[in-house]
Amino acid sequence: MNTQTIFEQWQAGELDNEATLTSLCKMLTSVKDSLEPLEDMQKIIRSQLAEVVSYIGGRASVAGFGELKVTEPSLITSYDYHQLDKLVIHLTEAGHADIARSIAACRRETSRAGGLRIDKAKVESE
Repeated sequence: MNTQTIFEQWQAGELDNEATLTSLCKMLTSVKDSLEPLEDMQKIIRSQLAEVVSYIGGRASVAGFGELKVTEPSLITSYDYHQLDKLVIHLTEAGHADIARSIAACRRETSRAGGLRIDKAKVESE
């Protein structure tokens, strides 16, 4: 795979932006297409492992591999922070600043690293 060569050619000014992006996107698609069957196989194997582990009690240890455990489904609770922000404003304006501050104090923010986002073009059917 010549990803490095294309990128290096772009860095050296030998390839323009459009040609570089087109080449790299084609390479990314090719890699993704190659990985898809492996990912499908991985899902099948994981499902089979889960069935065997469930059958033997939900836990297993495989020498040289590790511990396997089937976990139960769980419910995840979340809140719409936009709505809560509006509620805090509404409560403050309605004279309930103490309640608004209590709600606002529960807010937690975490940062997430930025990265490349790819929105695939929609293929129009004929």
